[in-house]
Amino acid sequence: MTDDDTLVRVEGLEKEFPVGSGLVSSLMNTIRGEEEDAVHAIDGIDFELHEGETFGIAGESGCGKTTTGMCLTKLYEPTGGSIYYDGEDIADKSGSALTNFRQNAQMIFQDPFESLNPRMTVYDTVVEPLRIHDVPNQRARVRRALEFAELEPAESFFDRYPHELSGGQRQRLAIARALVIDPDFIVADEPVSMLDVSLRAGVLSLLERMTDEFGLSVVYISHDLSLLRHMCDRLAIMYMGKIVEQGPTEEIITNPKHPYTRALIDAVPVPDPTAGRERVELQGEVGDAVNIPSGCRFKNRCEKYIGGVCDSVQPPLEAKSDVEDDREVACHLYESAEGFDPYAETDETDRDEAVAAESSAD
Repeated sequence: MTDDDTLVRVEGLEKEFPVGSGLVSSLMNTIRGEEEDAVHAIDGIDFELHEGETFGIAGESGCGKTTTGMCLTKLYEPTGGSIYYDGEDIADKSGSALTNFRQNAQMIFQDPFESLNPRMTVYDTVVEPLRIHDVPNQRARVRRALEFAELEPAESFFDRYPHELSGGQRQRLAIARALVIDPDFIVADEPVSMLDVSLRAGVLSLLERMTDEFGLSVVYISHDLSLLRHMCDRLAIMYMGKIVEQGPTEEIITNPKHPYTRALIDAVPVPDPTAGRERVELQGEVGDAVNIPSGCRFKNRCEKYIGGVCDSVQPPLEAKSDVEDDREVACHLYESAEGFDPYAETDETDRDEAVAAESSAD
């Protein structure tokens, strides 16, 4: 795809959450001129969402993927960085400018029961965005959205409340609410993880049809790589607030380059009990998101740990000369295509051995 069809571009996006230390401690830190401790949920990430594209974000719980989605829709205010929508930075938008942006950006949450107002009927839930933005033909648009979400006949649902619907119907209602305003892009955060297995296929089919018929761009956030493989054109893998690998979904799933990506894919169960494969088990625990370690954040759990450069240099997410052109990887195992040399003061023997081990694993 070309830059001409870029709908959303994220540059250096950051989001920090202060660690609650009490009012007195906060005041003392202010007096001393000291910064408060904060969780670095997102720590400088870059990616693009193109028109009509489905983009997936995956990673362990706590990696920052949901926070990314909340920042994209401005439900969280970013701490730093830029979010360009249609070429315009919306990171600092407020008032009417922010209202106009939200007409084009909607979110489908993981738990529909939590995201739906129990005191509002189905009709009031779906019509609310239309009332906020003063869109005409409201009743007809609500009917169309409900029928598209396969809640029909639509009029029979108008006066129902969320507690009167099944789990699948509630998620379909959440989809109808997101679609009724005709947005340009939608962030779907674990859209089927709260549903029974028997209901997931129907909702996923609805989401696919939504993308095709409305020409939407969609960001799917999930820990389920099989779902993302089925739904997404491109995929980003996150670890401790950083994107460690991104590129075409099928290429990443079938030929992962980053050791963390390889471990995630290896953890996906295989339905064939006789299938043999080499397991890559992650050792240790996820690092401290408050006191970020120097160098690579994955180094303490990585079986390809080199030493030296892994301890001191944070690997940039970039194209690599020995990786496919449409892939970006944040790992010192690969040579930078941009001329950056992290091994200038490192024993090349260690790296060569790690690269050889990586190649034999492939």
